[in-house]
Amino acid sequence: MLRITTNLLLFQRLNRNLLFFFFIVLSSSSLFYGQTASVQFGCAPLTVNFTAPAGSTTFYWDFDDGASANLQNPSNTYINPGTYVVEFKNTPTGPVVGTISINVYPKPVPTITAVGATKGCQPLPVNFSANVTLPSGITANSYTWTYGEGSSGSGQNVNFTYNTSGVFNVSIGINTNTPSCNNTVTYNSFVGVSNPIASFFTNPNPAVSCTPPLNVTFTNNSISSLPLSYAWNMGNGNTATTVNPPSQTYTALGTVQATLVITDTNNCVKTISKPISIGGPTASFDFPDTICINT
Repeated sequence: MLRITTNLLLFQRLNRNLLFFFFIVLSSSSLFYGQTASVQFGCAPLTVNFTAPAGSTTFYWDFDDGASANLQNPSNTYINPGTYVVEFKNTPTGPVVGTISINVYPKPVPTITAVGATKGCQPLPVNFSANVTLPSGITANSYTWTYGEGSSGSGQNVNFTYNTSGVFNVSIGINTNTPSCNNTVTYNSFVGVSNPIASFFTNPNPAVSCTPPLNVTFTNNSISSLPLSYAWNMGNGNTATTVNPPSQTYTALGTVQATLVITDTNNCVKTISKPISIGGPTASFDFPDTICINT
């Protein structure tokens, strides 16, 4: 009976010790390992809110970027990418109570490419594609576009036709699963659209003569908002690249075409031609060689 009572007392004492031990462990865990961060990864600049362990009465945070705080629940903004090991202590010179790692990535920069020309004549269709390199764990949810003339679109690959002339900035925005990694980039003067008008007149007008020679002068009155280059084909073997070509003398009977090709700095090409004719009308008629009486 004495032996059973002694064993029972030892068992009860052991249980009390175990309960006390678990209480200390749980308390220590709450005190020393309870510090938390609102986010532990994201893109610079990344603002993180910290919470001190429950039960702490004094506070000191070392944010590992040169900044520190003695508040219970401070915040810190990480400007530069990198991995930061944040230490929590009760005092600046005290032992480290716990740490939290914060991974800060560079903000992703979406780029755009275009299939075909991004400069040309109105209307100008352009096929856009967005490209971006994302850090591990960051995924793209959506892409948004603004085309610079008031329209917008969505998707990684989009098609858009510019129906107005001008120089347009194109913006691409990326939305990710991590808000700090969202980013919008504008590419200035990415698209150029123009609509020049090729035009010239001749003297005489029309350029027609019954007999050679026929002397013709040409006056260029093309219209463009951008600088132009000129290519003339006078129809008689002569060419020119000046605004107004030299006067031409035509001696061959028949009709030829004088052609002007204009090209602006958007590589928009327009063409106009006018006939140059020498020769009079030719009388001609047909009749049957056999006819009936009274016809």
